[in-house]
Amino acid sequence: MRIRVKVPASSANLGCGFDAFGMALALYTDFIFDANHPDAANFPLEVQGEGADQLRDEKCSLVYNAIKVYQRFTGYKVPPFGLTIENRIPLGRGLGSSAAAIVGGLIGADAMCRRSYGGANFPARDQLVRLATEIEGHPDNVAATLLGGLTLAVSAPSPAPPYFASCGPLSDNDDPEIDNIKNLDGGPAWRNPVVVSLPTPASLTTVVFIPNFEMSTKEARAVLPSTLSLQDAAHNSSRTALFVAAFTAPGGKLEWLAEAMNDRLHQPYRSQIFPQLPALIDAAQRAGAYGAALSGAGSTVLAFSSRERAASVRDAFVRVATESGLRGRTDQLEIALGGPSVGYEI
Repeated sequence: MRIRVKVPASSANLGCGFDAFGMALALYTDFIFDANHPDAANFPLEVQGEGADQLRDEKCSLVYNAIKVYQRFTGYKVPPFGLTIENRIPLGRGLGSSAAAIVGGLIGADAMCRRSYGGANFPARDQLVRLATEIEGHPDNVAATLLGGLTLAVSAPSPAPPYFASCGPLSDNDDPEIDNIKNLDGGPAWRNPVVVSLPTPASLTTVVFIPNFEMSTKEARAVLPSTLSLQDAAHNSSRTALFVAAFTAPGGKLEWLAEAMNDRLHQPYRSQIFPQLPALIDAAQRAGAYGAALSGAGSTVLAFSSRERAASVRDAFVRVATESGLRGRTDQLEIALGGPSVGYEI
């Protein structure tokens, strides 16, 4: 049994929606789980592609941790496998590489157990969102990665962990290590995310500028203030509502996005460590983008655009980068609908 899981990249925040909005992007990492590998009993690992060495050191533990979490909470035992990761998502660029690793582990474990045990008693995608949120600590990237498209995710506290005691025939839900599972942001467990999928028109695409430098989430959060003024809080709450309205109003109102993505909560502060950010956003919007923002914690900058204006937006990114001595690359990425795909190879 050989299973290939294709997991999309993701962008979070999208300006106004800090730790709330997420969107899946058509840039994929493949996770290949091979139960027929001759050394499967030792769980061999091969990593290829973007940032292979760094991925092997930093992200693969997330894949295996996600598999362990799946086993502990469902009661299913994943059969031995060899794992090959073909990575195309740049690391440390705000494109959801951590979320992709977590989701790759969960979906791979789920797919292998479905094939091994049969039956229909397995966690649904929304339950996997909860497991992924427990690991990452916030639902924005993982919700979009698992469900696809554009999502609004709110992490509500839960008094109990997400046990699925009725799932697995080999249940070990009394495993004491469950109490030691830590999420990435160190926040309180347990979480029960509420996720809403927002419609996106087929005419909408994205243009990204991916700098050559990384911005760690820890560093990008460290520059944020511990308190906000009432005026800035009101500014962001109204723009967050406007962002939702831009996608849900009859016929769509994408022209509202430039104002809706105008953020005062995190981007002005992150500009301290990414000084070209305001100029990149401004240039994209002047070139015809509906709106633009820092992708996640950075360093990628993402713009919403029509396909007709995408080339102009790319040119605007390149011009600002060249003038400021910023090295990087541009790409046009479609919004990935449907989340991860699973292919079985016997």
